[in-house]
Amino acid sequence: MKTFDKIPGIEPYLIDMENCMQDKDYHAEGNVLIHTNMVLAEVEKLEINETDKDILRYVAALHDIGKPYCSEEENGHIRSHGHSKKSYHIAKKLIGSKNVELLNLILLHGKPLWVIEKENPEREVIKLSLQCRLELLYNFAKCDVLGRIAEDKNELLEKLEYFKEIALDLDCFDKPYKFNSNLMKYNYIVKKSHHYTDVCFDDTRSKVYMLCGLPGSGKDYYIKNNYSHLPVISLDIIRDELGIKPTDEQGLVIQTAKERVKSYMRVGKDFVWNGTNVTRNLREGLISMFNDYNSYITIVFLNVDIDKVLEQNKNRDRNVPENVIHKLYNKMEIPTELECHELVIV
Repeated sequence: MKTFDKIPGIEPYLIDMENCMQDKDYHAEGNVLIHTNMVLAEVEKLEINETDKDILRYVAALHDIGKPYCSEEENGHIRSHGHSKKSYHIAKKLIGSKNVELLNLILLHGKPLWVIEKENPEREVIKLSLQCRLELLYNFAKCDVLGRIAEDKNELLEKLEYFKEIALDLDCFDKPYKFNSNLMKYNYIVKKSHHYTDVCFDDTRSKVYMLCGLPGSGKDYYIKNNYSHLPVISLDIIRDELGIKPTDEQGLVIQTAKERVKSYMRVGKDFVWNGTNVTRNLREGLISMFNDYNSYITIVFLNVDIDKVLEQNKNRDRNVPENVIHKLYNKMEIPTELECHELVIV
């Protein structure tokens, strides 16, 4: 397929996909590469604009690329738990991090089929709408179902229509769900304290600007040009103050940073938290602390090409070993609207 030719470095993965068999009950067509080519053929049949179709070509080529590294036999069946997340990270490595929606489509491609099983389907649809266009997600999920040989194909297609119907009812099939405010979005998605149609009272106190990005992506430069009037919590600076190396035990560094943050939040003072914060688990730990003080949280993600980051890193006073940057990039999870009041992608 021509799409494969546009993705540098994909060849070894194609070999692994060809050697990875799938469960015959759900993928009687055979290995992952056969399924991928069948999905690509279904994408070509879509009657949508060429720009969106090209996005879905890439999604099709990469959506199951992680399966060979997640597949194992369970009770006589082949299961591929976590393959969407693995595919997301491999895709990020192959095509870069700039096309956030494309990467999210890969990560979320199986979600529409399970909406009907959720306790609150509307909530799931709203959350998905904040991460990618549901019209694209629906079209791709349909191609994914049609691009296989399975007895439950009609049942899966019915589930997709249920997903589409909810999205249309919520008016978020072709655009993100529209909340009354960022505060309302946060209270519904993160705090789970309100209904999505509510109008809530603004009880936030301080504003927190959480920087997120690889070492060398320009976080310090961005802070200097946008938040120079605010105090900055920086683990690098605190390490220097305490004489602690990055390779030493970091408990005192983290404790000192958190105490300073709490002193700001107690009095409602705005501040910047400067760190890599590249994984969702790390961000959630900080956001939980900010939540305790009713802070308004803005995540600023510096989405810089890895090659540019490595180049800029060489000119830093504190340059970071390249293998560390690659390791951080490989596990990096791009922030979403589901994590904060406001998301800024630079």
